[in-house]
Amino acid sequence: MTRPQSTSDYLQQRNVADANRRRNRIIAGGVIAATMPFYCAGIILWVLAPTNPLAAPTATPLPSSTPTDLPAITQQATNTLIPTNTPLPSAIPPTQGFGVPATFTPQFTLTQTPTVTPTRTQTPTPTHTFTPTVTPTDTTTFTPTVSPTPIPFGES
Repeated sequence: MTRPQSTSDYLQQRNVADANRRRNRIIAGGVIAATMPFYCAGIILWVLAPTNPLAAPTATPLPSSTPTDLPAITQQATNTLIPTNTPLPSAIPPTQGFGVPATFTPQFTLTQTPTVTPTRTQTPTPTHTFTPTVTPTDTTTFTPTVSPTPIPFGES
């Protein structure tokens, strides 16, 4: 028979369980607090991300000196049949006036015939733009000058 637990044993086990729960809560809170800066940084980057992927800058192609007619080589394979006359081996030698029938054995020969197909590519043409400029013009300005007037004799 087992002996019933005493009250002190029960309280001691409960205190141990409470201490374990408290330790687990502290660890979980520490993990949450340690990862908060990363969550904040992710939210900030998500808000600041560009919304329109088509608004990204694109590279402008520069004109280059490329030939306009480029030959393209196309290979074509043809099958050629060459008939041959192969006599069959026979244990009985042929008699005079009686011949061995000829057999037809096809042989396939793969021949490549290169053909040149010119293709046209459009090269960009430079466009000249006219930018009007304003040239200064001479302006005549009149500046009044003060000249001393002579004092008549006798007045002073």
